[in-house]
Amino acid sequence: MAINFNTDPYYDDFSADKDFHRILFKPGVAVQARELTQLQTILQNQISKFGDHVFQDGSRVIGAEIYVDNKVKSVRLKPTYSGNDVDVTKMLNLYVRGTTSGFVGEVKYVYPADNPTVGDPPTIIIKPANTVGSFVA
Repeated sequence: MAINFNTDPYYDDFSADKDFHRILFKPGVAVQARELTQLQTILQNQISKFGDHVFQDGSRVIGAEIYVDNKVKSVRLKPTYSGNDVDVTKMLNLYVRGTTSGFVGEVKYVYPADNPTVGDPPTIIIKPANTVGSFVA
């Protein structure tokens, strides 16, 4: 739904049919709100025309490929260990090893606890460094 800005206090009477692409200011006179509103509308219109010309709805943007790595594992940790809070931010880019499985992986992403009493515990995302085993509870 389009909003009509051609009312008090904006007075935006821009029309693409008029082919206005410039607003001139009179030296020594204060800039008026209407002029600023018109400038914003002209810029918005030009950006919209460019975007509609270059991109179509659903068109692919180069460099924005989707990448899914099905090999990563998420590990939820207890919020505290030996009475200390677990700070997963210090684990980023470190390697971890499963004590019983021997599984080794690099910590790629970390998610600190989101209010562990009611939300998610601290979580790390691990990319396997070896193909032997997997983490176990």
